[in-house]
Amino acid sequence: MTLTRKAIKIEKLTYTYPGQVSPALREINLEIEYGEIAVIVGSTGCGKSTLCLLLNGYIPNSIGGEMKGRVLVAGLDTRKHAISTLAQKVGIVFQIPETQLFCATVLSELTFGPENLSFPADEILKRVEWAKKAVGLEGFEKRNPVRLSEGEKQKVALAATLSVKPEILVLDEPTSELDPKETDEIFSLIGKLNEEYNVTIILTEHKEQAIELADKLILMKNGEIICQGEPHKVLSNRRKVKEACIRIPQPTQLYYRLHDYGINLGRVPIKIDESYELLKNFLLYKRE
Repeated sequence: MTLTRKAIKIEKLTYTYPGQVSPALREINLEIEYGEIAVIVGSTGCGKSTLCLLLNGYIPNSIGGEMKGRVLVAGLDTRKHAISTLAQKVGIVFQIPETQLFCATVLSELTFGPENLSFPADEILKRVEWAKKAVGLEGFEKRNPVRLSEGEKQKVALAATLSVKPEILVLDEPTSELDPKETDEIFSLIGKLNEEYNVTIILTEHKEQAIELADKLILMKNGEIICQGEPHKVLSNRRKVKEACIRIPQPTQLYYRLHDYGINLGRVPIKIDESYELLKNFLLYKRE
Protein backbone atom coordinates (compact mmCIF):
# COMPACT_ATOMS: atom_id res chain seq x y z
CA MET A 1 0.00 0.00 0.00
CA THR A 2 1.30 3.46 -0.96
CA LEU A 3 1.09 6.11 1.77
CA THR A 4 0.14 9.59 0.54
CA ARG A 5 2.29 12.37 1.96
CA LYS A 6 0.18 15.07 3.64
CA ALA A 7 0.66 18.75 2.86
CA ILE A 8 0.49 19.48 6.60
CA LYS A 9 0.69 17.03 9.48
CA ILE A 10 0.77 18.25 13.07
CA GLU A 11 1.06 15.77 15.93
CA LYS A 12 0.44 16.51 19.62
CA LEU A 13 1.75 20.07 19.28
CA THR A 14 1.98 22.29 22.35
CA TYR A 15 3.81 25.60 22.08
CA THR A 16 4.71 28.30 24.63
CA TYR A 17 6.21 31.67 23.65
CA PRO A 18 9.53 32.76 25.27
CA GLY A 19 8.94 34.26 28.68
CA GLN A 20 5.36 32.98 28.87
CA VAL A 21 3.98 30.38 31.28
CA SER A 22 0.72 29.40 29.59
CA PRO A 23 0.92 27.66 26.20
CA ALA A 24 -0.34 29.58 23.18
CA LEU A 25 -1.26 26.25 21.55
CA ARG A 26 -2.26 23.01 23.27
CA GLU A 27 -2.34 19.43 21.93
CA ILE A 28 -2.89 20.38 18.29
CA ASN A 29 -3.46 17.46 15.91
CA LEU A 30 -4.17 18.41 12.32
CA GLU A 31 -3.82 16.95 8.83
CA ILE A 32 -4.34 18.90 5.60
CA GLU A 33 -4.35 17.19 2.22
CA TYR A 34 -2.69 18.54 -0.90
CA GLY A 35 -5.12 20.64 -2.95
CA GLU A 36 -7.36 21.51 0.01
CA ILE A 37 -8.43 24.92 1.25
CA ALA A 38 -8.36 24.71 5.03
CA VAL A 39 -10.04 27.63 6.81
CA ILE A 40 -9.14 28.27 10.45
CA VAL A 41 -11.58 30.40 12.44
CA GLY A 42 -11.90 31.56 16.02
CA SER A 43 -11.96 34.72 18.11
CA THR A 44 -8.98 37.06 18.40
CA GLY A 45 -6.20 35.49 20.48
CA CYS A 46 -7.31 31.90 19.93
CA GLY A 47 -3.95 30.93 18.39
CA LYS A 48 -4.61 31.16 14.64
CA SER A 49 -1.58 33.37 13.86
CA THR A 50 0.70 31.32 16.10
CA LEU A 51 -0.32 28.21 14.19
CA CYS A 52 0.53 29.97 10.90
CA LEU A 53 4.03 30.85 12.15
CA LEU A 54 4.63 27.21 13.00
CA LEU A 55 3.85 26.15 9.45
CA ASN A 56 6.77 28.01 7.87
CA GLY A 57 9.30 27.41 10.62
CA TYR A 58 9.40 30.91 12.15
CA ILE A 59 8.39 29.04 15.27
CA PRO A 60 10.59 27.71 16.74
CA ASN A 61 13.56 28.43 14.43
CA SER A 62 13.42 32.23 14.68
CA ILE A 63 11.10 33.13 17.55
CA GLY A 64 12.18 30.35 19.91
CA GLY A 65 10.03 29.22 22.81
CA GLU A 66 9.15 25.73 24.02
CA MET A 67 7.67 23.39 21.44
CA LYS A 68 6.46 19.86 22.06
CA GLY A 69 5.18 17.57 19.36
CA ARG A 70 5.92 17.60 15.64
CA VAL A 71 5.06 19.74 12.61
CA LEU A 72 5.59 18.26 9.14
CA VAL A 73 5.24 20.55 6.12
CA ALA A 74 5.41 18.84 2.71
CA GLY A 75 7.07 15.98 4.56
CA LEU A 76 9.73 18.18 6.20
CA ASP A 77 10.08 18.42 9.97
CA THR A 78 10.12 22.17 10.72
CA ARG A 79 12.59 21.69 13.59
CA LYS A 80 15.14 19.97 11.36
CA HIS A 81 15.10 22.30 8.35
CA ALA A 82 16.11 25.93 7.89
CA ILE A 83 13.49 28.61 7.18
CA SER A 84 15.06 29.12 3.74
CA THR A 85 14.41 25.47 2.91
CA LEU A 86 10.87 25.56 4.26
CA ALA A 87 10.17 28.78 2.32
CA GLN A 88 10.39 26.80 -0.91
CA LYS A 89 7.59 24.55 0.33
CA VAL A 90 5.33 26.95 2.19
CA GLY A 91 4.78 30.69 1.73
CA ILE A 92 2.99 33.00 4.16
CA VAL A 93 1.11 36.27 3.63
CA PHE A 94 0.24 38.39 6.66
CA GLN A 95 -2.79 40.59 7.32
CA ILE A 96 -0.95 43.92 6.86
CA PRO A 97 0.77 43.90 3.45
CA GLU A 98 3.15 46.76 4.33
CA THR A 99 5.01 44.42 6.68
CA GLN A 100 6.10 42.39 3.64
CA LEU A 101 6.71 45.13 1.06
CA PHE A 102 10.01 46.99 1.08
CA CYS A 103 11.18 47.32 -2.56
CA ALA A 104 10.83 50.37 -4.81
CA THR A 105 8.86 48.60 -7.55
CA VAL A 106 6.41 45.75 -7.89
CA LEU A 107 8.87 43.87 -10.11
CA SER A 108 11.57 44.12 -7.44
CA GLU A 109 9.15 42.71 -4.87
CA LEU A 110 8.36 39.74 -7.08
CA THR A 111 11.98 38.93 -7.87
CA PHE A 112 13.26 39.36 -4.30
CA GLY A 113 12.30 35.90 -3.02
CA PRO A 114 13.61 33.72 -5.87
CA GLU A 115 16.77 35.85 -6.13
CA ASN A 116 17.55 35.26 -2.45
CA LEU A 117 17.05 31.55 -2.96
CA SER A 118 19.65 31.72 -5.78
CA PHE A 119 17.44 30.50 -8.60
CA PRO A 120 18.87 30.92 -12.14
CA ALA A 121 17.90 34.14 -13.94
CA ASP A 122 15.70 32.43 -16.53
CA GLU A 123 13.89 30.49 -13.81
CA ILE A 124 13.28 33.72 -11.86
CA LEU A 125 11.69 35.33 -14.93
CA LYS A 126 9.42 32.31 -15.45
CA ARG A 127 8.29 32.34 -11.84
CA VAL A 128 7.67 36.09 -11.79
CA GLU A 129 5.63 35.91 -15.02
CA TRP A 130 3.59 33.05 -13.58
CA ALA A 131 2.95 34.92 -10.30
CA LYS A 132 1.93 38.12 -12.12
CA LYS A 133 -0.55 36.23 -14.26
CA ALA A 134 -1.94 34.20 -11.38
CA VAL A 135 -2.66 37.32 -9.32
CA GLY A 136 -3.50 39.71 -12.16
CA LEU A 137 -0.64 42.20 -11.82
CA GLU A 138 0.35 42.56 -15.46
CA GLY A 139 1.24 46.21 -16.11
CA PHE A 140 2.12 46.90 -12.46
CA GLU A 141 5.84 46.07 -12.79
CA LYS A 142 7.20 49.63 -12.55
CA ARG A 143 4.73 50.94 -9.98
CA ASN A 144 5.74 51.77 -6.42
CA PRO A 145 3.90 49.49 -3.95
CA VAL A 146 3.54 52.40 -1.51
CA ARG A 147 1.23 54.17 -3.95
CA LEU A 148 -1.09 51.21 -4.48
CA SER A 149 -4.44 50.60 -2.79
CA GLU A 150 -4.57 48.21 0.16
CA GLY A 151 -6.07 45.50 -2.02
CA GLU A 152 -3.39 45.98 -4.68
CA LYS A 153 -0.68 45.87 -2.00
CA GLN A 154 -2.07 42.57 -0.75
CA LYS A 155 -1.99 41.21 -4.31
CA VAL A 156 1.68 42.24 -4.58
CA ALA A 157 2.48 40.52 -1.26
CA LEU A 158 0.64 37.45 -2.52
CA ALA A 159 2.43 37.45 -5.89
CA ALA A 160 5.81 37.95 -4.18
CA THR A 161 5.13 34.87 -2.09
CA LEU A 162 3.92 32.88 -5.08
CA SER A 163 7.01 33.76 -7.14
CA VAL A 164 8.92 31.20 -5.08
CA LYS A 165 6.25 28.67 -6.20
CA PRO A 166 5.57 27.14 -2.79
CA GLU A 167 3.47 24.00 -2.63
CA ILE A 168 1.48 25.44 0.27
CA LEU A 169 0.20 28.99 0.80
CA VAL A 170 -0.62 30.27 4.30
CA LEU A 171 -2.80 33.40 4.46
CA ASP A 172 -3.16 34.97 7.91
CA GLU A 173 -6.27 37.20 7.80
CA PRO A 174 -5.37 38.63 4.38
CA THR A 175 -8.54 40.76 4.12
CA SER A 176 -8.53 42.39 7.55
CA GLU A 177 -7.35 45.76 6.18
CA LEU A 178 -9.49 45.66 3.02
CA ASP A 179 -12.86 47.16 2.08
CA PRO A 180 -15.73 44.87 0.98
CA LYS A 181 -14.91 45.14 -2.75
CA GLU A 182 -11.22 44.36 -2.22
CA THR A 183 -12.18 41.56 0.18
CA ASP A 184 -14.31 39.91 -2.49
CA GLU A 185 -11.44 40.23 -4.99
CA ILE A 186 -8.97 38.52 -2.64
CA PHE A 187 -11.41 35.70 -1.82
CA SER A 188 -12.06 35.21 -5.53
CA LEU A 189 -8.31 35.12 -6.14
CA ILE A 190 -7.84 32.51 -3.41
CA GLY A 191 -10.46 30.31 -5.05
CA LYS A 192 -8.76 30.75 -8.44
CA LEU A 193 -5.31 29.84 -7.09
CA ASN A 194 -6.71 26.65 -5.62
CA GLU A 195 -8.94 25.65 -8.52
CA GLU A 196 -6.73 26.59 -11.48
CA TYR A 197 -3.25 26.09 -10.01
CA ASN A 198 -4.01 23.47 -7.32
CA VAL A 199 -2.30 25.52 -4.60
CA THR A 200 -2.91 24.09 -1.13
CA ILE A 201 -4.18 26.96 1.02
CA ILE A 202 -4.41 27.47 4.77
CA LEU A 203 -6.53 30.55 5.47
CA THR A 204 -7.27 32.21 8.81
CA GLU A 205 -10.16 34.67 8.78
CA HIS A 206 -12.85 36.43 10.78
CA LYS A 207 -15.06 37.15 7.77
CA GLU A 208 -17.78 34.59 7.19
CA GLN A 209 -17.31 34.53 3.39
CA ALA A 210 -14.10 32.54 3.94
CA ILE A 211 -16.11 29.55 5.13
CA GLU A 212 -17.66 29.26 1.65
CA LEU A 213 -14.19 28.49 0.26
CA ALA A 214 -13.35 25.75 2.74
CA ASP A 215 -12.78 22.08 2.03
CA LYS A 216 -11.86 21.68 5.70
CA LEU A 217 -13.09 23.96 8.51
CA ILE A 218 -11.14 24.23 11.77
CA LEU A 219 -12.59 25.87 14.89
CA MET A 220 -10.16 27.16 17.51
CA LYS A 221 -10.59 28.44 21.06
CA ASN A 222 -7.97 29.29 23.68
CA GLY A 223 -5.13 27.65 21.74
CA GLU A 224 -6.99 24.42 21.03
CA ILE A 225 -8.77 22.94 18.03
CA ILE A 226 -12.27 22.24 19.33
CA CYS A 227 -13.78 20.94 16.09
CA GLN A 228 -12.55 20.22 12.57
CA GLY A 229 -13.71 18.51 9.42
CA GLU A 230 -15.98 18.94 6.42
CA PRO A 231 -17.60 22.41 6.77
CA HIS A 232 -21.25 21.29 6.69
CA LYS A 233 -20.58 18.74 9.44
CA VAL A 234 -18.66 21.24 11.56
CA LEU A 235 -21.43 23.86 11.25
CA SER A 236 -24.02 21.27 12.25
CA ASN A 237 -22.38 21.25 15.69
CA ARG A 238 -24.01 24.44 16.99
CA ARG A 239 -22.52 24.05 20.46
CA LYS A 240 -18.97 24.10 19.12
CA VAL A 241 -19.76 26.94 16.69
CA LYS A 242 -21.12 29.05 19.55
CA GLU A 243 -18.16 28.12 21.73
CA ALA A 244 -15.71 29.33 19.05
CA CYS A 245 -17.52 32.73 18.78
CA ILE A 246 -17.22 32.85 14.99
CA ARG A 247 -19.15 34.66 12.29
CA ILE A 248 -21.15 32.23 10.20
CA PRO A 249 -22.58 32.62 6.69
CA GLN A 250 -26.10 34.04 6.42
CA PRO A 251 -27.55 30.82 4.95
CA THR A 252 -26.30 28.98 8.03
CA GLN A 253 -27.80 31.64 10.29
CA LEU A 254 -31.14 31.18 8.54
CA TYR A 255 -30.92 27.42 9.00
CA TYR A 256 -30.29 27.83 12.73
CA ARG A 257 -33.20 30.26 13.10
CA LEU A 258 -35.64 27.98 11.25
CA HIS A 259 -34.41 25.00 13.25
CA ASP A 260 -35.24 26.90 16.46
CA TYR A 261 -38.81 27.21 15.15
CA GLY A 262 -39.02 23.49 14.54
CA ILE A 263 -38.29 23.58 10.81
CA ASN A 264 -35.61 21.10 9.79
CA LEU A 265 -34.22 21.62 6.29
CA GLY A 266 -31.82 18.70 6.54
CA ARG A 267 -28.19 19.50 5.69
CA VAL A 268 -26.77 22.76 7.03
CA PRO A 269 -26.37 25.21 4.12
CA ILE A 270 -23.31 27.42 3.66
CA LYS A 271 -23.99 29.09 0.31
CA ILE A 272 -27.10 30.92 -0.87
CA ASP A 273 -27.85 28.43 -3.64
CA GLU A 274 -27.81 25.62 -1.05
CA SER A 275 -30.40 27.51 1.05
CA TYR A 276 -32.52 28.10 -2.03
CA GLU A 277 -32.62 24.41 -2.94
CA LEU A 278 -33.34 23.31 0.61
CA LEU A 279 -36.15 25.85 1.07
CA LYS A 280 -37.63 25.03 -2.35
CA ASN A 281 -37.65 21.31 -1.63
CA PHE A 282 -39.11 21.89 1.83
CA LEU A 283 -41.95 24.08 0.49
CA LEU A 284 -42.71 21.68 -2.35
CA TYR A 285 -42.89 18.80 0.14
CA LYS A 286 -45.24 20.82 2.36
CA ARG A 287 -47.56 21.57 -0.58
CA GLU A 288 -47.81 17.88 -1.36
